[in-house]
Amino acid sequence: MKFTAAEKMYNLQDIKIVRILTDVLDGLNIVYAIGGSMASSVYGAVRFTQDADITVEPFEKIADRFCSMIEKDFYISQTAMRNALRNRTSFNVIHLDTAF
Repeated sequence: MKFTAAEKMYNLQDIKIVRILTDVLDGLNIVYAIGGSMASSVYGAVRFTQDADITVEPFEKIADRFCSMIEKDFYISQTAMRNALRNRTSFNVIHLDTAF
């Protein structure tokens, strides 16, 4: 198996977790960008924190669908998500099995 530079510098399991989430975003046509230490690692600047910051276009009208599609794999506070979407701030999505 051949690994990309990002996979070599980052935990492959974490990449797979982000992929689950981005597949849902893609499926709902929610525009996003990945940042945080995961994106930083791609450019060769490994950081101590191990996270992925995902910035999304607002998606209030399909928020319920988003939650139902991720709730088996991820913890999400629907209240925090709705407040963040309304106020253009952040909320957390945490993988249940790994806390990533």
